Amino acid sequence: MKRENLYTICHFIHISCSIYCFSIEPQTFESYLTSVYWVLTTLATVGFGDYAPVTDLGKAFTIGLYITGIGLVSLFIGKIIKSVYLIEKRKVGGKNEIYR
Repeated sequence: MKRENLYTICHFIHISCSIYCFSIEPQTFESYLTSVYWVLTTLATVGFGDYAPVTDLGKAFTIGLYITGIGLVSLFIGKIIKSVYLIEKRKVGGKNEIYR
């Protein structure tokens, strides 16, 4: 998967989850920005605990968001590690040197 595609998928998930959270939990998230904040802290697996879903639908969605967030963070970290590995591999092989 290309890096650009990964970023596009992550942004799409973030925006759609924020809109969905704002629509199903209006009593919890007083603004769209608050739902964006909550989705980002959930996807980053930080979870500050200052906002929590109230309805059963919100809780079920949060469980799915946790699973998705863990998967996306793992995929993103894996891509970073692979990039660093390939750069180091090229250095060892001398392919990063500029020949004159």
